[in-house]
Amino acid sequence: MAETDTKEYKYSIDDWVTYIPFPDINALKDDTYQALVLEVLVDDYFYDYYIFIDGKGEYKKVRADKLFPSMKDKE
Repeated sequence: MAETDTKEYKYSIDDWVTYIPFPDINALKDDTYQALVLEVLVDDYFYDYYIFIDGKGEYKKVRADKLFPSMKDKE
């Protein structure tokens, strides 16, 4: 069985999230960006999500540990 069969994903397509590139580095963890989940990468062994970073206009593959719940969903 493939590893992806047991992997759980916290976010779905069209979920707004907070993307923090370096959440473990105190000096950089205040660099936060609102992002939209475009794709859940179930067949990718390294990355978990493909996101669009709002305000920067960038698309990026990221791991789940860089994403956090967004307050934008609550609006």
